[in-house]
Amino acid sequence: LAEFLRGLLTKTSDRTRKIVERLPDWSKEEFSPFLILFLAVFIGVLLAEWSLRRWWGML
Repeated sequence: LAEFLRGLLTKTSDRTRKIVERLPDWSKEEFSPFLILFLAVFIGVLLAEWSLRRWWGML
């Protein structure tokens, strides 16, 4: 067993750990223009739906 464990210490791994780049990068300080535009469109759609429901008497 001891010889096997010593062999493991010297053996190099066939699988190396790869660094995975995760998107979006949440550690950034600034927001991308896409996110700001997406938020504006999302809020616009919500406001349009709410306005139409009020106008049609569904609220």
